[in-house]
Amino acid sequence: MYQSNTLFTVTETGTSNFGIWDTKFPAGVTAISQVLWGSIGYSVGATQGAALAAADSSSSNRTILFVGDGSLQLTVQEISTMIRQGLKPIIFVINNDGYTIERFIHGMDAGYNDIQSWNHIEIPSVFGAKEGTYKTYQIKTKAEVDTLFANEAFNAADKLQIVELFVPKKDAPRSLKLTAEASAKNNAKKA
Repeated sequence: MYQSNTLFTVTETGTSNFGIWDTKFPAGVTAISQVLWGSIGYSVGATQGAALAAADSSSSNRTILFVGDGSLQLTVQEISTMIRQGLKPIIFVINNDGYTIERFIHGMDAGYNDIQSWNHIEIPSVFGAKEGTYKTYQIKTKAEVDTLFANEAFNAADKLQIVELFVPKKDAPRSLKLTAEASAKNNAKKA
């Protein structure tokens, strides 16, 4: 299981942020999120900044990002800078086949919430990361999550790691569903 040396946890606006609300962090963890404007795409760059700060600190700290597959596509190029700078964040890509928060607010089957599917575990090599400087994982079951969290090499966090987590397209945290329902009702009143 994770040790309490995590310095920064970054969550993207949307499903990732709603999913982290009930999490209890160990002492010393800074949670970074941006929900004021409801804009997606900030988190990869924010993770780069947090990872730079973690690298500058004297202790063994790490940076963890939770980002959806749609949001990642907006600023994925910042991973290239992380590679160039030798940063070692753990990036959890929530692969739910598009913009899930928008599906709940503006239409579950609206085509504009669909995205082109990417092979997320290839991102480091696409950006020129050298073999051995990164590790990637694809996770499809709870048992695989448990196995990953028990993996000593993963927990060492000594290299850039990308974990692609597959979740059902219409799955979302309860808090997101309740908020989206209220938002959809409010939007309907304006129409």
